[in-house]
Amino acid sequence: MIYFFYDNKTGKAFPKARKLFNDLQKKKPDGTFLSFDENTVTPESLREASESQGLFESKVVGYLKNISENELVETEFKKLVKELASSSSIFVWVESSLKKPELEALEKAAEKSFLESEVPKKEKEDWNVFKIGEAFGGKDKKNLWRYILEAKRREIAAEEIHGILWWQLKSIILAESSKTASESGLKPFVYSKAKGFAKKFEGLELQNMADSFISMHHEAHRGNCDLYDELEKMALEFK
Repeated sequence: MIYFFYDNKTGKAFPKARKLFNDLQKKKPDGTFLSFDENTVTPESLREASESQGLFESKVVGYLKNISENELVETEFKKLVKELASSSSIFVWVESSLKKPELEALEKAAEKSFLESEVPKKEKEDWNVFKIGEAFGGKDKKNLWRYILEAKRREIAAEEIHGILWWQLKSIILAESSKTASESGLKPFVYSKAKGFAKKFEGLELQNMADSFISMHHEAHRGNCDLYDELEKMALEFK
């Protein structure tokens, strides 16, 4: 399912799209929330999100910002639009510059569309939230902690950061316990990267972290702890 926002004049689509994404986080606190932009997205990551299930709820909710500017996505644009539109996952998709055929394809496929268009005006993201997942997979303790603090400063919901880290952890666990991408159920690109990350974890470390992620999620939603505090603590305890 796609909720499509487009504005190449005023820039108002971006806060509107972000508000919808934040509202969905409040309505679906047990969902898995992911963000992609033109620098972090791949067709494989979109397909994995469209085919996957969340940690506690069946739906994954993705925030897609200007992903049409990614060359790989542009090549498979219409095919990806069709796949995401038919998925049970929810994609809040916002763009600031599209050619007429792509704009029409997205508008037609979307569950709802919010359009403003005149003179193109691009908005560049100056911070990549997916660096958090990379730092986690690489066991980069210093940067993982720093990125979590930066996400908090930017008022990105703790549930979104938890979702990104859980997604990375789950991929690493699947890759570590499988011999091939097909066996793991991951796309080849995701599998290869997660397989490399898996070498940095020893013994029961992955399973213990999975238990910790589930526990902190439950405890935070019961009001027994602050989810950002738990994520910071996890980063600082990285070995």
